[in-house]
Amino acid sequence: MTFSAGQGLHELLVPVRCAGCGAPGVDWCEKCHKHLAGPPRRIHPRVAIPCPVWSISPYSGPVAAGIVALKEDRRQALAQPFGQALAHAAAQLVAAGEILHPAERPWLLVPAPSTALSIRERGFHHVREIAEAMAHTLQGAQYDQLSQGIQSVQPVQWKHPSGQCDGQTASLDALLGGISGEIVVADVLQAAPHTDAVGLTATQRRDNLAGTITCHTQVVEQLEHLAETITSPQMTSAPTISSSSGIPQKRVSRWEILLVDDVTTTGATIAECFFALHNCGLRLRGALTLCAA
Repeated sequence: MTFSAGQGLHELLVPVRCAGCGAPGVDWCEKCHKHLAGPPRRIHPRVAIPCPVWSISPYSGPVAAGIVALKEDRRQALAQPFGQALAHAAAQLVAAGEILHPAERPWLLVPAPSTALSIRERGFHHVREIAEAMAHTLQGAQYDQLSQGIQSVQPVQWKHPSGQCDGQTASLDALLGGISGEIVVADVLQAAPHTDAVGLTATQRRDNLAGTITCHTQVVEQLEHLAETITSPQMTSAPTISSSSGIPQKRVSRWEILLVDDVTTTGATIAECFFALHNCGLRLRGALTLCAA
């Protein structure tokens, strides 16, 4: 890895420390990453959600500190190890038969949306960054960027301070038998301004978010066209669901859709995302989050 003179000066003035434990010289250390190495667990948030929700870790200790550092301290580099952890969790779900392999049905990773104000203040969409890192870890192939809302993925690996690739990355091939399917990250959802949810009950959070999350119609249309180019008769179709929007149901069968988020609290955000996608004719297979509070 090379550093510019400016980067070197910044390192001298503001030494990098692990966001989880404070260890010097790294953004995220191997010891803290072990807190995200466990298998994804099915959780049952207080707000009812008509799809499975899986999480890797409790919202505590180094993981909680790391997420706060990513969101509040704008430590964007943390998205990469967090995305890698979610990639490994998704591979375990495939191995367990919970979700389809991307060779059976292409994956659509949908980041939980942030408001435009939050993204502007932070300088980046932190969940989008995590989802991109997840896709990068799972799939090294490059895809055409069809619109601003659909992300092309490039090969990338997070490495420990020792310079060795993390064991999770090495085990993906064993879990998935190699990736030969399609994986796409797209900002399908958008969030309108709403009251800060800190301190609200589950019911209040649900009411606070009601109607604030919707689909980007143009991105959904782009995804439909993309699906036509990458699906084959051998790929598995999902069951048809009803939609209140009148959108053609053929969209439903073409993607294995996973919602990606950092923290599950009451489940209100995931529920609102589920119904927004449902009303656009998109079937959410499940939600995968780093941790559950």
